[in-house]
Amino acid sequence: MDKKIIFTQKELQLLYAACMSYGDKLSDISKKIPNESESVLYSLSVRAEESWNLAKKIIECLNNRDKEKEKVCPHCMEENIILWNDEKNGYEVICLHCGEKIMLRDLDAIENKQEGKKNL
Repeated sequence: MDKKIIFTQKELQLLYAACMSYGDKLSDISKKIPNESESVLYSLSVRAEESWNLAKKIIECLNNRDKEKEKVCPHCMEENIILWNDEKNGYEVICLHCGEKIMLRDLDAIENKQEGKKNL
């Protein structure tokens, strides 16, 4: 049975940091253990490498995933958090609260004006 777990960008960043830290700690431990057998040192270095490889996969996932957008619906004024890729999904979404259509380009233009940016 295939089950998917959906992580937010923040959660993936935390997992990445944890994997890197764990790999670094294992590597440090293997260097500091005096008079340890080769098999234990090898096992620690393999585990560190596995942890770093998982961190690399997490970075690839972060780089290839849809971006998380936080948009306020102009109809009901409720915040929507949407995983979105403009190229794949276009610029129109449905509000998760009221069901009205939201044009992302229009919202981006409004946000840019509010921030004092020019809409290109």
